[in-house]
Amino acid sequence: MTYKPLWIACVLLLLPGCKNSKSKTPRTQTVNFHQTHTANNPMYQTSVGDLSPSAAPTRPPRVRSRSQDSQQLAHHVLSAILRDPALNKSHVQVASYFGNVLIVGEVQSKANVSRVKQIVQDIPGVKSVALELKTTRNNPTRQQIEDSKTSTKVRKRLQNLGVSFSHLQVITNNDIVYILGNTSAQTESQITYTLEREVGVRSVQYF
Repeated sequence: MTYKPLWIACVLLLLPGCKNSKSKTPRTQTVNFHQTHTANNPMYQTSVGDLSPSAAPTRPPRVRSRSQDSQQLAHHVLSAILRDPALNKSHVQVASYFGNVLIVGEVQSKANVSRVKQIVQDIPGVKSVALELKTTRNNPTRQQIEDSKTSTKVRKRLQNLGVSFSHLQVITNNDIVYILGNTSAQTESQITYTLEREVGVRSVQYF
């Protein structure tokens, strides 16, 4: 009786490439990456997942986003206004919402308000205009800086309210917040209640 085949089998098991078929093979790990979009992006949504309740940050409820205006029309309108020699020293802010234009700021005379109307009505794509222009000297630089900070703060607060906000355009002028875009009465009430308790917001107006 010979034991040669058994000896050969033992040697083969020790050779590289002849490992036990039950040995584990490395698995490719699948990682899901999520991107958090801010108010500047029309597809804002929360993205933190798989965290324990104690570790998870407070997140706004997920809401359906609406189409966001590119603001190309707003830039076009603002450029046309500031190119006019009578208006190039005015303090003007412009927002657009699919053909609807909101113009906020200060001009030096009533004639300048009429001039703005003439300029805007000749710009292709403008369907309607809301003028919130005051005939007075420009707001001080310090006030303009504070207004810019308030607008940033408003956008951050909107993210946490659980309302559809990505399509809304925000302008702040002299501590008054102007919001352009489609909103329901319930949403407006919710936004106003929150923002009027923010430092620097005197009132909220919708267009």
